[in-house]
This record gives sequence, C-alpha cells and structure tokens, in this order.
Amino acid sequence: MKNLSLLLLSVLIFSCSFSQSIITKDPEIEKMVSEVNADSLKSYITRLVSFGTRNTLSTQKDPNRGIGAARIWVLNKFNEFSKQAGGKLSAFIDTTTLQPDGRRVDSVLLLGNVVARLKGSNPNDDRIFIISGHLDNMRTNVMDRVNDAPGAKEKKPNEQRH
Repeated sequence: MKNLSLLLLSVLIFSCSFSQSIITKDPEIEKMVSEVNADSLKSYITRLVSFGTRNTLSTQKDPNRGIGAARIWVLNKFNEFSKQAGGKLSAFIDTTTLQPDGRRVDSVLLLGNVVARLKGSNPNDDRIFIISGHLDNMRTNVMDRVNDAPGAKEKKPNEQRH
C-alpha cells in the first residue's frame, strides 16, 4: 500500500509540473503588435541589405555602404517616426570606443548603437517597453571589412529554404 501511495503521489507531482500556464496578454501590447506591417519590415530589411556589408569593422564614412551608412539610415528612419509621433520619440546614436583586442578588432573602433525612446502620454504609467534589433553582421572571416555580408537575401520564386 505504501508503494501505491508513493506512486500516486509521484504521478500527481509529475502531472502538476507539466500543467498548462495561463498567459494574460496586455491588450495595449497586442494592439501595437497587430499594427506592425510585414511589408514595411521587409522593405527595411531590403534597405539594410543594400548597404552591402554591415560588418562592425566596415566603413563608417561612405554614405552608401557599410555599417556607418546603415546606422545613419536607421537613425533617419527613427527621426521620420518621431515626426509621426508628434515629437514624443527621440533618437540618437550611443557611441563607445573599442580598443583592439588582437582577435576580432584590429584597430581603435568607434561603435555606435541607434537608440530610440518613445515617451508615453500617461505620466502615471511607469512601464518600459524595450524593442531591440541587431544591426551589424559579418562574414566567416570576422576581419573581412570589405566584402559583402548583407545579413539577409531575397528568396527567389523557385528557391527552397533549408
């Protein structure tokens, strides 16, 4: 009888550990997510691919190619959004200087992350929503700052994904 009780108790504990969790979704966040336009996202990715490479070591001075051009494009895109948000959104490039490490970085490098902050309209709402994206990419050779590393590619009509 003792073994049967122990077995039943074990089954009960095991089944409770795999019980379903109920997730309550915030309706405001659900509304925001539903307003995301897939075509807009695709056009942003296509634009980022057009910079050829976004390797961290790539050029920061060319207005049409490299991480610097991509970073400025993202900043300008956020500034467009700011106009649509009535100035509640502010954007800037947060920079830091990275010293050579002999492995991934071979010269002093100015790193920059585009940051945007959108203030809410309710002064009593202290929630913070963080949305993050990764702008840079690399080739197999992390020191290759010249060759294309687009980070994405267009799927051709007859091409299969792996």
